[in-house]
Amino acid sequence: MSYLETLAATGGTVPEVVLHYGAANSADHPYRARLRELQASIPALRVVTHYAQPLAQDLLGSDHTVTGHITADHIDPALLDGRARFYLCGPAAMTDALTGALRRRGVPRFEVFSERFRPAVREVTVPDDASFTVRFGRSGKEVTWTKKDGTLLALGEKAGVKMASGCRVGQCESCVTPVLKGAVTHLVTPSEDLPEDDCLTCQSVPAGDLTLDA
Repeated sequence: MSYLETLAATGGTVPEVVLHYGAANSADHPYRARLRELQASIPALRVVTHYAQPLAQDLLGSDHTVTGHITADHIDPALLDGRARFYLCGPAAMTDALTGALRRRGVPRFEVFSERFRPAVREVTVPDDASFTVRFGRSGKEVTWTKKDGTLLALGEKAGVKMASGCRVGQCESCVTPVLKGAVTHLVTPSEDLPEDDCLTCQSVPAGDLTLDA
C-alpha cells in the first residue's frame, strides 16, 4: 500500500505493477475502496483479487478475480520473462511457499522481497520530557533526540545523515542498522531473525544515549 500511495502521490511512472491481493471474501476485504481509487489513478496498476472463501453473493469476475489462495501459478509468465521484482507480504507460511515456488519458476532469490505479518503496535511509553544523545558513528554527527523527533530514521534524515530507507517503497527491513552502543525500543515487534545488536530505524526510538553505525 505504501508503494501504491507513493506512485499515486508523486505521479511516478513504471511499466507495470500487478497486485495479487488475497482476502477472505467481500465481508472481509480490507482496503477494497482505496484500492479501487488507486487503480483508477495509476494507469500501470492491475489488481488481481483472490477470495479464499467467497460468499454466495460474491461474483467471480466482479467482486473477485480468482477463487482460492494466491499461488505462484497465478503469476503471468510475461512478468517472469520481464524479470519482475516480487514483494510479498503475509503470514510466514504464505511468504515461504510463494518464495519457494517463484524460485522453482526461475525467479532469482535477490528479486524476491518479503515481509511477514507479526503483531503490530507494541505498548511503548515514552516520557514527554525524554531527551537522549544519539551519535551517528560513521557520519560523525551527534544530535539530541526528544519525543517530537519520532523514529531514529526521521532523526537521522533531519540531521543530514544518509540512511537506508527502502522500507518506504516495500523493501521491508532494509533500514536495519547496527547499534554500536546503548539500546533502542522498537515500536512494533521486530523480526525474530533481527540480531540483538541491530535495529530497524524506521520503527525504533532510543531507550537512552545511543550510538548507531550510520
